[in-house]
Amino acid sequence: MPEKSPETYTLLTYAGAIGFAAWGGVCGYFHRRGISGFTLASFAVNLVTSAFSGVMALFICEANELDPLYTASIIGMSGYMGVSVLEFMKMIFSKAP
Repeated sequence: MPEKSPETYTLLTYAGAIGFAAWGGVCGYFHRRGISGFTLASFAVNLVTSAFSGVMALFICEANELDPLYTASIIGMSGYMGVSVLEFMKMIFSKAP
């Protein structure tokens, strides 16, 4: 079996990660803002940020060889957290040796 790397993932893998993270992002957006606080611009920015954090979570989970169910859960939570998870990753990796 070929070694896993971002170049060998299928389009379906990326689409699944982005979709699951975006779903988490939608849940997080409406949980934080509610229907009355909806603006299209902030919603779009939230979706893009959630998708990006989900793809980063996919890479981290794959690098640590986590089970696919754990990976899916972490991707969804990363999408829900959005910018917060990116700040957390920044903190963790800036302290890495």
